[in-house]
Amino acid sequence: MCIRDRYQRRVHGRQQMPPKAKELFLPVKDEEQWKDLTGENNKKITVIDLFYPAFGRCEVLDEGLRSIYLNVDDADKKLQYFYADITKIFPGEKGKTTAKPKFVVYMGGQQKAEIVGANFTLLREKIMALVDALNASAEQQILTLTQAVSYTHL
Repeated sequence: MCIRDRYQRRVHGRQQMPPKAKELFLPVKDEEQWKDLTGENNKKITVIDLFYPAFGRCEVLDEGLRSIYLNVDDADKKLQYFYADITKIFPGEKGKTTAKPKFVVYMGGQQKAEIVGANFTLLREKIMALVDALNASAEQQILTLTQAVSYTHL
């Protein structure tokens, strides 16, 4: 048996790695996508890290934001994270630069929060308050539908 066969047997005899998880932090590619994310039709909580290209996005908070995502029930239906080069979305911002990260949080076409700096505690509080509001809204809709169904059967 040659070395290659032993290697293939060892590699192929192991358990396969799980498929790669979907990427949580996605780029905003253009102004049209920005309008879709911040528009009224988007009912998800959208957290966007705005950055200047000289400094890059705030990767320090990635693990914390990932933990929030993993602890929210049905997070893929309620929460999404993006990052955007501010000079591509708002061309007038080219001359104004700052190293501080800026996070904006949108839901239903409204800006719900703007956090300047890497303040994870404040960002988590804002996100969780909006998640709670979404959950309460969903529970109210279910209650209303249940009442409507029960009245039709009387």
